[in-house]
Amino acid sequence: MAFTPPTSGALVGMTEAQLRAHRTRLQDALVALVASDKPVELSYSQGDGARQVKYRGGDEGTIRALITEINGWLGEGRRRAVGIRF
Repeated sequence: MAFTPPTSGALVGMTEAQLRAHRTRLQDALVALVASDKPVELSYSQGDGARQVKYRGGDEGTIRALITEINGWLGEGRRRAVGIRF
């Protein structure tokens, strides 16, 4: 299937190259999320006071949904089985 420019949502106006770049970043984020290689919250204390770092990771379902949406606009969505009658 051919590329169809997005007509709704946050992806409106993006080119095929931009969508492919976003999909790559989303797939990388999904791998990082599933591999849990980023801290969600980290706290520690030193002589000069306490420090706290928070990371707000993406939701796996949300990331997968956006990848699926981008694939649809790129014409690379799931293929359906074709029924054949004899």
